[in-house]
Amino acid sequence: HIGARTETVRIRWSVAVMLAEAGRVPGACERLRTLTGEMEHLGMTSEAAIASLDVAELLLAQDRYEEVSEICRAAMLSFEIAGLAYTTRAMTALAYIQEATKQRRADRALVQTVRDYIRRLPAQPNLLFAPPPA
Repeated sequence: HIGARTETVRIRWSVAVMLAEAGRVPGACERLRTLTGEMEHLGMTSEAAIASLDVAELLLAQDRYEEVSEICRAAMLSFEIAGLAYTTRAMTALAYIQEATKQRRADRALVQTVRDYIRRLPAQPNLLFAPPPA
């Protein structure tokens, strides 16, 4: 049953976030990356992007900009394939992070802003993206 599978994925996502908060970053990253693929397979495009941004935030703390840029590229591709009503808006926000990583100015605040924005998009598909103040 798909409902049970999605709920199981959400619980495992919560566990991965708790691991990250407890400082167990490598284990959290590994779990989040696995969950992202499962979420995409289940059609949970927005959730997969949000989980990917959880990973991106952890990687930015280690100045791993190239990996963050790749995460954004993959999430944009997933949105493009999904063709959701808010795909263009989500891709714009993810592209903003990607550009910031190229300039080595992406930070946790930016990732958190984009993650919160993407979390709100399904309910508010016309919501405009506004980058955090510099």
